[in-house]
Amino acid sequence: MASAAALASEENISGSLSAIPKESCLIAVEAEIDKMETKLHPINSFVLPGGNILVSYCHIARTVCRRAERSVLRLNEN
Repeated sequence: MASAAALASEENISGSLSAIPKESCLIAVEAEIDKMETKLHPINSFVLPGGNILVSYCHIARTVCRRAERSVLRLNEN
């Protein structure tokens, strides 16, 4: 399955940098996450963003963008 990073890639433009990370980078990040999780207390409840109205708007925008990414990836599969 394609990644959301593929949306930022310009395959047809020469000299364009790819936004898709190499598998070795993903493995390194996953290993770091695993190390951090051994030191952190488990999350037993849902974490809600807070702060002020601007933080709330940013959270909504991020949610809408993620939904759009998933829709585009589903379209790409079809």
